[in-house]
Amino acid sequence: MDSRDLREAWADLLRRRSALAESLAVYGHLVDHWATEPPVTTARDWPPQACQEPWSRGLPAIVTAAPDLDPGAVEESLARVLELAGSVRPDAAPGLQRFAEAWDRGDVTARSLFPARGRFGTLDDAIGLDADLVAFLAVGSLRPLLDAYFAAGRRHLTDHDWSLGVCPFCGAPPG
Repeated sequence: MDSRDLREAWADLLRRRSALAESLAVYGHLVDHWATEPPVTTARDWPPQACQEPWSRGLPAIVTAAPDLDPGAVEESLARVLELAGSVRPDAAPGLQRFAEAWDRGDVTARSLFPARGRFGTLDDAIGLDADLVAFLAVGSLRPLLDAYFAAGRRHLTDHDWSLGVCPFCGAPPG
């Protein structure tokens, strides 16, 4: 199975937890987005030490080998996720607008959404987005891109390597 295509697993989850289907509907759109987003990021060739060395120091690989993501690809993905966020959080419209304006000015970039210790993103608090909304934007828009970038490194780390409770590649919590 393509690691970006979670639609079958998502449908199975909703069958088993049908009472949650309505409240989780927005995530279905996100799962569809991930599955249909073309992998425009170039996969990195990951020698074992490039994955294992930073992780042995408690750092995800993204800290020592951050990808240079194509701004156009990020923007296309981000636009879809911003739209989703606005549809379920109309109260956040002013913050989402400030975020979009900061993106257009170049004050916010893909790297601004990378996980940082204990949080998602390094956005200016003046933008006014809740941490959960920043996490939604970050994971929703960057997952297809980072998934492709880190794909070759997966073989070098095992389930045991998730011992810090965050992804050994991007630093995000398990999703």
